[in-house]
Amino acid sequence: MIQADDIILQQKVAGDPSIIAKYMIYEDNLRMINDQNKTDTLINGKRVIPVVFHIIHVYGAENISDAQVLDGLDRLNIDYNKQNADTADTYPLFQSRAADCEIEFRLAKIDPYGNCTSGILRHYDPQTNFAYFQTMSDYAWPPSKYMNIFVVNFIYPEGMSLPDGAFIGGMSPFPPSNPLSQALTGGDTLMDGVLIRHDGIGAIGTATTLGGMPINALNRTFTHETGHYFNLYHPFQNLMLGLLPAASGCPDFFAPDGDEVDDTPPVDAATQNTSASCFVPGSRNTCDQDNPDEPDMIENYMDYQWGFCTNIFSNGQLDRINATLSGDRNMLWSYENLVATGVLDTSAVLCEPVADFFAEKEYICAGGSINFFDASYNGHPDTYVWYFSGGNPSISNDTNPTVQYNTPGIYEVSLMVFNTEGSDSVVRTDYINVMDTALSYDAPYTESFESITLASEFDLFNDVAATWELSSAAYYSGSKSVYINNFDGNINGSYD
Repeated sequence: MIQADDIILQQKVAGDPSIIAKYMIYEDNLRMINDQNKTDTLINGKRVIPVVFHIIHVYGAENISDAQVLDGLDRLNIDYNKQNADTADTYPLFQSRAADCEIEFRLAKIDPYGNCTSGILRHYDPQTNFAYFQTMSDYAWPPSKYMNIFVVNFIYPEGMSLPDGAFIGGMSPFPPSNPLSQALTGGDTLMDGVLIRHDGIGAIGTATTLGGMPINALNRTFTHETGHYFNLYHPFQNLMLGLLPAASGCPDFFAPDGDEVDDTPPVDAATQNTSASCFVPGSRNTCDQDNPDEPDMIENYMDYQWGFCTNIFSNGQLDRINATLSGDRNMLWSYENLVATGVLDTSAVLCEPVADFFAEKEYICAGGSINFFDASYNGHPDTYVWYFSGGNPSISNDTNPTVQYNTPGIYEVSLMVFNTEGSDSVVRTDYINVMDTALSYDAPYTESFESITLASEFDLFNDVAATWELSSAAYYSGSKSVYINNFDGNINGSYD
């Protein structure tokens, strides 16, 4: 995985070194907050955080199930309350430093408008394949009231080139008042929460193969990213006094503070596994400048080992979490907000459904059949009414019907869903394209580009200026080919 946030911060600070001076003032103020008395609403001795998941998807594997979301939330609560069984794997020197953060994450039950919500929203948006902080801003609920989790297929920061096969597990800004966060987000306070790949949530479903690898991170990517949300840095992070990010996480005269936590030994660079095996706790000591000289806390959630190798937040990290909960995040767990977001009610609640569906394909030859799939959310429907213009059957009450189309044309599909709390409907016009088999060509079929009028003989679907062009630089036979220059002048999310 790529350390994208560190790389981008280095670029931002290099462009504006004054960020470091602001950062130093911010850290001084945060220490003062941490030294003050901290009280607010405790529910059974815990700080309760209302959470909302935004699943950004194109009806693919990234549209993870409610069960996977709930598994991720359960595991997050286990880690934050030191109930994880692998605390036994913590290096003996660090076991007394392991923190019980006493935080409980609960799905919101009331949305910002006072309506019933499951706390799991689903948004169809192709930007799931190139998500960045703008994705957060587009869909965020008020960050002062909800911890927003944005689940996507692929994270791709603008201006950053990823090597083939590389991926970013998650990117989460620090709290909005942190100057480093402002450098990343430009001060957009809606860019607040956790941005994470779908296979970093939970340990079931798509999470069984992180990034397509035979690795199950056991939800620890989620735990790591929420650490940033609560203002935790990487243990290998280090900032040079008023200058730039240091090349090493080891302390020196110009960069003495590391991750701003006293009980996490400094680490030279991210601890990244070279196989599926974990490093042995206590076996690495990449910095000898600390006093006393201690081994790297490679099992810390904020380092970069595989998730199943990590198992601890430290007490010093908890101090930063507490300070953040008394600062930027103080409204989240106030009694008034717990009431407003409905999280004090722990009973099961059924909400009105939101209708949604997709088809396995949208183009078909006359006489063929299409499978349709219900994708409704928020409240489970108990009744379905589908309408298929031009289809057989034209009406269905199945959850996932199969429909045959015999006549060429372009057809509408609609779905109505019902449960005891209400109903909803969705209509897709010009959705199913049924083609006349008499106009089809048998394969193999070849096309010559030696004499062709591109404007009239080729269709074009795009949202930028690129169009079909003739070229003599490459060809199969003859001397010409056609192409669209979709490499230059296109922004993320444009299509052609």
